Amino acid sequence: MASLMILQMIEDGGRNFINKCLPTIIAVLLLLFITSIGCYADDEIESTGGVFRTTFEQLSLPADEDMGIMGGTFLYEACDWFSVGPGLYGSVTGDRGGFITLGLDGELRKDITDRISFTGGLFVGAGGGRGGYQLSGGGLMLRPHAGFLFRFGEQANIGFGISRVMFPFGDINSTQPYVAAELPFDILIEKGWTEAERFSGTSSFRLPASEQEISLVFQHYLIPRNVRTISGEDQYSSMGLTGVRWQDYIGRHAFLEIGTQGAMQGKSNGYMQILLGGGYRFDLARRTFLKVSAGVGAGGGGGVDTGGGFLLEGRLTAQQFLTDSLFLSIDGGYLDAPDGSFEAATASLEIGYRYGVPNVGKGTYPLAALSDYGHERFRVRAVHQTYLKGNDNWRTHHIDQNVENLGFQVDYFPYKSVYLTGQGLAAYGKGKAGAYMTGLIGAGVHHSFGKTPLFF
Repeated sequence: MASLMILQMIEDGGRNFINKCLPTIIAVLLLLFITSIGCYADDEIESTGGVFRTTFEQLSLPADEDMGIMGGTFLYEACDWFSVGPGLYGSVTGDRGGFITLGLDGELRKDITDRISFTGGLFVGAGGGRGGYQLSGGGLMLRPHAGFLFRFGEQANIGFGISRVMFPFGDINSTQPYVAAELPFDILIEKGWTEAERFSGTSSFRLPASEQEISLVFQHYLIPRNVRTISGEDQYSSMGLTGVRWQDYIGRHAFLEIGTQGAMQGKSNGYMQILLGGGYRFDLARRTFLKVSAGVGAGGGGGVDTGGGFLLEGRLTAQQFLTDSLFLSIDGGYLDAPDGSFEAATASLEIGYRYGVPNVGKGTYPLAALSDYGHERFRVRAVHQTYLKGNDNWRTHHIDQNVENLGFQVDYFPYKSVYLTGQGLAAYGKGKAGAYMTGLIGAGVHHSFGKTPLFF
């Protein structure tokens, strides 16, 4: 009952509150995250706790329609009682395959016992999908939630509670129970960029490395003749996609992975997929490996008939390292949407990079224990971008309204003034562009103005 009252109070604030306070809410979440992580003395660093959370809930849509959505969120502890991080939600049951949002999740936690906690939080995101602006309006999604979390040792958490999913400028307004599963982890994070000299010195122990891989994926789908679009027409026979894939190894052979790809060739512009999975790596030679993997996830859009959006994938991958870190992979596999007609044989080319991060638990570590690790520079940015009318045919509807987008950008600096970049953005606000999403990869240059905080 208390959870329902809290959620109702949040909704009763109304759309005027959302218009005035949404930028402040996002700024506060980011500020708490940035200023609270990575607390350390000059010669030591404290680990930051986090969890990867998956959730499932079933929304009630207009006209007595249901849509089940699966969420995936990385939450990092800003302090003992507050966590924040990026999140994604996508349709997996019903008839709205391709309904996907991305945004920022914040959560408060109050421990009741050593094993049980009360949780409450708010997701602020953007996106939409099948159903377009009729359902999602401008694309803004708010998801307040409240519930309980049960911890099972250090390896897994299970939770349940009540959530309310609202699209303030659209037609979705639903209250429902949710279930959650979490995988805890710890990571070392410092604020800002620090010079490698800070990590020099000697230590009585060395922090072991956790092997990870990140790759740029170019994928091609060969689609059988019997596959139909959501309008009943023949599906175009092929589709090209591009995206990224990240793998985290558990020991030497088993790994977990997450990947997202979007259409870039064919006649299904707007198609997007997000897949979670795992696999096993077999050693063939010193730099040659064979991988077997499987995954599940959400996807749709572009007229592709994925039903409710639930996807199954299996792949066989041949991986060849060109150096100790740089690799090329080719793979073949099959992807199927059990609730829709879509299926495809898949082939991919990956260009990737292998690296290690310190494998740590909770605690404080001397910086000298990191002296064997290389020093890499990354930057994570929250992005707001406005599209302005540049052509009379720039939109198929509401052509006199701007499109406001929210999203994230990750930059990697191989050199101090040059970076590689990837970003994902989705429409929100009052522009009636809900369901618009974009993903971009590229490169850039960074030039600082002396010792000021300004840069070009």
